[in-house]
Amino acid sequence: RVYTQPTQGTWETTQTLPEVVVEEEGSRSEVYLTLLQVYLQAEDKGLPSMLSECLDLIGRKHSQMDGERVLALLPDETPLGSLLQFCQGVIQGSSEARRNTRVIKNLRRYENLQVREAMIQCHQRSVDITMERACAMCHKRISNSVFAVYPDGRIVHYNCIRSYMPKNWPTAQN
Repeated sequence: RVYTQPTQGTWETTQTLPEVVVEEEGSRSEVYLTLLQVYLQAEDKGLPSMLSECLDLIGRKHSQMDGERVLALLPDETPLGSLLQFCQGVIQGSSEARRNTRVIKNLRRYENLQVREAMIQCHQRSVDITMERACAMCHKRISNSVFAVYPDGRIVHYNCIRSYMPKNWPTAQN
């Protein structure tokens, strides 16, 4: 909740706002928009116009304010030249966010391609099972049994893996 009261000393008000503790995302934006509304309503209450303070506020805090809502609050008579700093900041912030999103997307795509390449290499690996090939654990012939291959090349019966596997190893059933 923000309690505001228009004062002549607006410089102190805007300088202390960055120290506001923000508990929710977007709360700071709401604080600045509320302050902007108070500045703009000062003229309705018989106080001098605070348009220059409004323009100064949105020029300095453009990255923490919703540009669309700010433009909706400003009076129609606001000169476009005075909004230059605000508009440049909003456009730069938007293009930076878009660029960052593209970079993250491309990094994830590259990581996905690396994982696919590693998986393809694993699937392309072949093992020759001959009648003389023996299990590395029980030393019985593999012949036509179901088997598994360790990364170091050892070949074992599938049942040998299950029987010698420590109880705390994760399995498909866990």
